Amino acid sequence: MHEKKQILVAEDFEDCRLLMTLYLRQLGYAVTEAGNGEEALERVKFNRPDLILMDISMPRMNGLEALSVLKGNPDTRDIPIVIMTAHVQRSQTNDALRAGAVDVIFKPFNLLQLGNALGRYFLPPEEGIGFAAKQVHNKELSIGFHER
Repeated sequence: MHEKKQILVAEDFEDCRLLMTLYLRQLGYAVTEAGNGEEALERVKFNRPDLILMDISMPRMNGLEALSVLKGNPDTRDIPIVIMTAHVQRSQTNDALRAGAVDVIFKPFNLLQLGNALGRYFLPPEEGIGFAAKQVHNKELSIGFHER
């Protein structure tokens, strides 16, 4: 039996975070949640994830600030971080990628897009990303709210 991959979901919208968490757990991942960048940094100290899904616009510390801290720390710089955002400004996307994000997913996104993004960073557990994503994708369920 393989060890479950750990994913940290850093998202300030509770409903969006809950949907992603439920979906990821259905796929067989272990999920930790954070409501802002500061909480994300705290969670990483105690439970090092294999991947971080990080919103840009969050209270207290935004995703770009948290990304910068994580990439500046030798203990966490190799954790892949996927930025999630409703901002379509090229400058923010470029800033995130320059700061060390491995990918950017634009909100709202459907679960198939999320599954495909996960599949790029590590092998899917159990039945695989495609199997579960296709089941949910048929319902056209999207994740994401327009950020304030």
